[in-house]
Amino acid sequence: MTESWSSLAKLALWAWLASVAAAASLAPLVTPISFLVTGGVAGLIVAAVGAASRRLQLPVAVVLIAQLFALLIWATVSYASEVAWAGVVPTRESMAALIDVVVSALATAQEYAPPAPATDAVAASLAFVVGAVALVVDLVAVSWRRPALVGLVFLGIYMTPVSLLAGEVPVLAFAPGALAFVFLLAAEQRDRVTHWGRQISISGALLSARDRQPVAVSTLVESGRRVGFGAVALAVVLPLLIPTLPRTFLADGPLTADGAGGGGDGTVDLENPLLDLRRNLGERTDDVLVTMTTNGDVPRYLRIASLDTFTDDSWKPSERTEETATSLSQVPDPPPGLLTPVERDRVASRITVSSRFNTTWLPTLYPVTSAEAAGDWSVDAAELDISARSDDLNAAGLSYDTVSTLVLPTASELTATGPPSANMEPYLDLPADMPPAIADLADSVTARQPSRYEEAEALQNWFRTEGGFEYSLEPGPGDGLETIENFLTEQRRGYCEQYAASMALMARSLGIPARVAVGFLRPELAGEGRWEFQGLDMHAWPELYFEGVGWVLFEPTPAVRTGAAPDRGTGPGVAETTANTGRTLTTRDRPQDEVTVPPADAGSTDGGASSGYGQRLVWGAGVLLLAVVTLAAPRTARAARRARRWRRAGPAADRAADPTAEVAWVELTDTSADLGVPVDQRSTLRTSGRELRSLLHEDAGAVAALNRLVIDVERSRFAPAAGAAPRSATASRRDVDEVTDRLAAGRTSWQRRRSVWLPISLLPRHGWHTARGGDGPRLLRTEEPSTEQSSAG
Repeated sequence: MTESWSSLAKLALWAWLASVAAAASLAPLVTPISFLVTGGVAGLIVAAVGAASRRLQLPVAVVLIAQLFALLIWATVSYASEVAWAGVVPTRESMAALIDVVVSALATAQEYAPPAPATDAVAASLAFVVGAVALVVDLVAVSWRRPALVGLVFLGIYMTPVSLLAGEVPVLAFAPGALAFVFLLAAEQRDRVTHWGRQISISGALLSARDRQPVAVSTLVESGRRVGFGAVALAVVLPLLIPTLPRTFLADGPLTADGAGGGGDGTVDLENPLLDLRRNLGERTDDVLVTMTTNGDVPRYLRIASLDTFTDDSWKPSERTEETATSLSQVPDPPPGLLTPVERDRVASRITVSSRFNTTWLPTLYPVTSAEAAGDWSVDAAELDISARSDDLNAAGLSYDTVSTLVLPTASELTATGPPSANMEPYLDLPADMPPAIADLADSVTARQPSRYEEAEALQNWFRTEGGFEYSLEPGPGDGLETIENFLTEQRRGYCEQYAASMALMARSLGIPARVAVGFLRPELAGEGRWEFQGLDMHAWPELYFEGVGWVLFEPTPAVRTGAAPDRGTGPGVAETTANTGRTLTTRDRPQDEVTVPPADAGSTDGGASSGYGQRLVWGAGVLLLAVVTLAAPRTARAARRARRWRRAGPAADRAADPTAEVAWVELTDTSADLGVPVDQRSTLRTSGRELRSLLHEDAGAVAALNRLVIDVERSRFAPAAGAAPRSATASRRDVDEVTDRLAAGRTSWQRRRSVWLPISLLPRHGWHTARGGDGPRLLRTEEPSTEQSSAG
């Protein structure tokens, strides 16, 4: 029995290693990945208890119960010992504590896009997962001896980061689990093969040691190692070599009336504004999500929601209550904070949300002063964002009308503003655990600036040009304080969320009320006064409050993504004025030659301005071109071969075979094969000629041409120095054409088309009397002179 238990113990060890390696594929979801260590300990306990139970020859069910109890004891000691009996034995309170850990982890997962911070609850819950995976793998691979089924478990684990990260899972997260699975299979099969045979029952007793006949395993081990590494290497490398189309190319289909791609699921969700912004930016969809018709030009910064509180390391909207919410018929006008007579521009818009854009918020130009929409919507009196009153209400497919009063203050008007009033104090709140480096940096960047507005401009310029920041979608998303500190002090590389969140915190540390807004950056022109916003255009930016003027938009994200920063002559809502507004251009308006919307090559760095329809058109043209080339390739190759043959036909040297005769015969037999009349190359020339003659339907000209071709080849092969001089290539080619034209006339239209587009003569054939290589026919004397009459008839 010792040998049997030893084999199972080794298999259990492999199962544990495979479980931990497979769990490594979850590493991209959190940072850091300390859960692998604690989870690995849990899995090792499971494996050890299982091995000990099998040593005692306990039934499979008892082994499973023992492992479950051991896993529960480990979890209790590790995470709920304070409320456990003697710190070890589970109690009702300890079970409740463990459940609270899991609930807290799930809440964190909802708050953060991957990679989420590895809080104590998240790390503990993932360690539970690793332990549970180890238990299932041990049960299936060791107790049941069905390791192949473990592949389904590992597939489920691997698909978790694949689905959450839109397929962007690094190779290093896949390879360890794949290798461990292959070697787990090898270990189990090695035990079976080297001891001659498989167990009939998974519940019966193992073969005894004396019943087993061990054999040499060195060859098996070496072969298994080669196959294992080779299989994983192919799984890793082959996807990199296979060309792929964009996700939306095949799934979306033609654009529908609302601008969204048709077909497939392909919806974009936005309920938690900042979290869904991260996910949608990661998706990089070019679906049209919002269509806007307006009497202004180039509407920019189409605002969805305001995030005015910073709690739990994240910017969030404050709770929309009945006290702050009002119906759409009572939208404040003028907007909050606007007391001074700064220039304003009223813009009317008709906005349509795509049926694919599931959002409980209505996008508007800020500040909206009038809105009409079907359904139970409310506007927050302070934030001026419009949200659904119930969870069942969704804006997908909705069209509504808005009027916005765009506030256009000048730099001098903003510089002259005073300190914020007392009711703005909530917009100055900072987290108690905010790293001091954030405020220190804000003080350093804005040193010696005489006004709050100039401090805000200094912050904006530092992010855009002076601070050495780089725009990129690659860094892990997240707006936690540690992430923000690292973004500001070390990495200085990120996308709009990091820039907006960081500038808003820095502004608050300077005494400037600040919040973060989420929406769309810029649209594409789709027609006269009609604009389309794509998923690629989703964006976040900070809004800072100035007494008497209200909330003013700033743009810290570098120009490679956003273009020019907002000009204080035009304000945030529109990039340029329009004759339709009736407003007279002043010196504060943007000059005509200034480019606010970046050219296509600037925006293409991050895809923000790429056209979904244009991309589909390019891909469609490319696929069409590839299809045409593929279809034309056989015909082109056949024509090239024919031309090459006839170029090499010519007069023969003295006492040499006639190249023209051989070329003519090969071309005739190839063409007949393409038409579905293959010539048996093992037959004599006379026999082949008679077979072809039977298909010429007594056409005298074609029969005579065939006779001449047969005689030419016979003379070339068997009597090159006798008789008349060889005929010219032109005459021989004319005879070939006459014979093949008559053969084609007797075939069906399908056979004729197939002979042109799919000529089978391009395929390798054997038995030619001419050995044909890359340089054309090489003449062989393979037949003896015949006494038959040199005629096909």
